[in-house]
Amino acid sequence: AQTISANAFQLSASNDIQYANFLPHVTINGGQPSGEDFYRISVKADTTYIFDVDYGDNSGGSFDSYLTLYDTEGNHLDSNNNSDTANGAGGSFSGYDAYLVYRFDSAGEYFIVVSGCCSKGPGGLGLIPDDATYKLQISQSIDADYDNMDDNWESRFGLNAQINDANDDADGDGWSNAEEYENGSNPQVADRDNDGIPDNREAE
Repeated sequence: AQTISANAFQLSASNDIQYANFLPHVTINGGQPSGEDFYRISVKADTTYIFDVDYGDNSGGSFDSYLTLYDTEGNHLDSNNNSDTANGAGGSFSGYDAYLVYRFDSAGEYFIVVSGCCSKGPGGLGLIPDDATYKLQISQSIDADYDNMDDNWESRFGLNAQINDANDDADGDGWSNAEEYENGSNPQVADRDNDGIPDNREAE
């Protein structure tokens, strides 16, 4: 298995990673030769990790990627096959690109496995085709107050990262703080473009 070190996670602009300037992330170029790609990752407590396969390509088309998460004893924790292309910002041009979000309450080591459909490999998962390539994006989101909003994002926009304020509406525009986070808007500004129409109305 390839080890993803803690130092590999950085903040940098990326059109393929949501909140790339707030969430530490790493991009791994995978595929070729055929097989299953195992990655060992050390996770922090109270942290949500986002595993996103982008640009899954095979002979000019998309290969059907799978993501499977295991602990070090081989216990299956979660998995994903197909996903909406809107998940994880850009990078996915097909619903065959897998996307998995998992919250780790305890620190430790885990394995994330990228595989394909449908012939079985030695690990019991599908093989990635011989000529397939992909990018695996892994992002960290610390959420100590369990409100599904990244603590760094909350602090940046003047919210309280120590309490669950997901349902509050800091700017009174009709969108909760959680909806502002999901839509990439500023929870303290009701009308970002100053056109007199609240952001939540413009998104309808």
